[in-house]
Amino acid sequence: MKIAYLGKIQLSDADLSYLNAAQKLSDITYIMEVTPRFMKGPAYNIGKKYKQ
Repeated sequence: MKIAYLGKIQLSDADLSYLNAAQKLSDITYIMEVTPRFMKGPAYNIGKKYKQ
């Protein structure tokens, strides 16, 4: 089964725990919404954003 999972960077810690377990049962594509305010943080540094 293929799943597209939409998430926000603010909730990524919980999302990634869930997706790590769910990935064993499904093909998951994780799409994360990132606003400019949250592009740099203690656990990540997003340097480039794709334009829609």
